[in-house]
Amino acid sequence: MNMDAIECLGIKRVLDRGTAEVLFRDEGTILVKDTVSGAVMLASDDAEAGKKALTENYDLISPEELREVIEREALLIGEKDGDKVGFIGEHLEGSMGLLYVIPEHRRNHYAQELESIYVSKTLDKGFIPFGQVKAGNEPSLRLQEKLGFTRSETLIYWMWKE
Repeated sequence: MNMDAIECLGIKRVLDRGTAEVLFRDEGTILVKDTVSGAVMLASDDAEAGKKALTENYDLISPEELREVIEREALLIGEKDGDKVGFIGEHLEGSMGLLYVIPEHRRNHYAQELESIYVSKTLDKGFIPFGQVKAGNEPSLRLQEKLGFTRSETLIYWMWKE
C-alpha cells in the first residue's frame, strides 16, 4: 500500500490520533473506522471499486477527469455499516469538490464530516483549502459557510475550448 494514499485520504490522521479501528488491512488495502465520527475510510490500490461508486452516483465531471482523480488517489469514500454514504475528492486544479452524499443518507451530517476530513488533509499538506460551488447550489453554500469558508464576493467563471 502506498502510504501517500493513506495521507491523501485522511486515514493517517485518524490512525495517528488513535481513533481508528482497523477493520481490514493487507498489502494493497486498508479499511478503518473512525471511532469519533463513525466514518469508514478506505484506501486501496484497486481503483475500480472507487470508480464504480462514483460512476453510479456522480455525473458532474467527465469520465476522463474522474479516472485521473481516482488514479491520483485524491478521493475519500464514506461508508457506514457497510453502505457507501458519499464521497469527496480533489479536482485536477486542486480545489475540493466532487462532494456527494447518496440521497438516502442525507441529513446525517456526512457531507460535513467528509469535507472536514478533506480540509484537515489539505491543511496538513500545507495548502489552503478552497472549493467551488455551482451557482444556485444553496445547500453547498450553507455547508461551506458552516465550515468557516469565506464566500467570494464575485462569481468566477471557468471557460474551456471543446
